[in-house]
Amino acid sequence: MRKVRNSASPFRRTYWPDYVIFGVLVIAFSVFYARLSLSWHFAGFSSQWDFLFDTDPPKFISSVADGWPLRRLAHPHFSNFFSPFIRVLAVLWGGDPEPLRIRMALWVFPIAGALKIGLVYLIFRLMGTQRKAATFLAIFLGLSWSQLLFSIVPETYILSSLAILLLTLYAVLVLQGYTKNRFWVWGLIGFFLIGVTGSNAAFLGLMLWPVIAIHQNKSLLQSFLSAAPIVGGTFLLVLIS
Repeated sequence: MRKVRNSASPFRRTYWPDYVIFGVLVIAFSVFYARLSLSWHFAGFSSQWDFLFDTDPPKFISSVADGWPLRRLAHPHFSNFFSPFIRVLAVLWGGDPEPLRIRMALWVFPIAGALKIGLVYLIFRLMGTQRKAATFLAIFLGLSWSQLLFSIVPETYILSSLAILLLTLYAVLVLQGYTKNRFWVWGLIGFFLIGVTGSNAAFLGLMLWPVIAIHQNKSLLQSFLSAAPIVGGTFLLVLIS
């Protein structure tokens, strides 16, 4: 097992420009994506079913703003992650709560997309990419077609990919020796990942399995046996919670 390199921690003060760039990227792309999302919504695109790539904006806007009518295995906690907070904020904000909840819901996906861009930048920096190159690559991703589409069209894809990037960031931190491999962190991120879409449990397993094998120098079979209870336990917790 590798030792944690505390002296080389990515959270030390000398990395403050990266925090600034991360924040600027997230804020700038949040506003950019939200502006496009709101424009599409008021133009009537959000009311169309099977819009692109089998996306159903009305269903997911309603689930975030109002909650699922019934729990489903496909997206067990998708609405629970957002709807209660949006309802509370709408009441505290005042005014007509229903239109306000819808507007708040339309911000969820752009913010998730913008956080993706920030995480991509951080991952590149942790892997040794120069600051300018990491910034360019993050912006390039942010303006790509699929990223634009799923950041402004309400669907689960952008939230699943955000959770996968969080797992990737943690995997890089572990494998680079910046932190210990804590299974509760995998479980916490995995709970969000599987809660958004149940079949995402496969991604949790496919990422945790090789990290255990490399970090703990275990065989593929041993690492599989170590990863399986984490993935299975997280999946079960999502189902029963």
